[in-house]
Amino acid sequence: NPGEIDGKMGRNTRKAILKFQRDINIRRDGEVSPELIAWLQKREAARHAEELAEKRQKLAKQEDPVDPATTQ
Repeated sequence: NPGEIDGKMGRNTRKAILKFQRDINIRRDGEVSPELIAWLQKREAARHAEELAEKRQKLAKQEDPVDPATTQ
């Protein structure tokens, strides 16, 4: 827990970053490092791609309705 949000890089924020860095198995320095930023960007890109794939699947189902006359 980084504590109360105050916009400052305090001891609790550094501890939270260190824990997160340990959890994701990257170099631990307690800073918002380029390596940490890159990891977060990759995770966000993967999440976005997954959301798009789900939306495409839903659209495909809507555009290709099953005709009851041809399914018997």
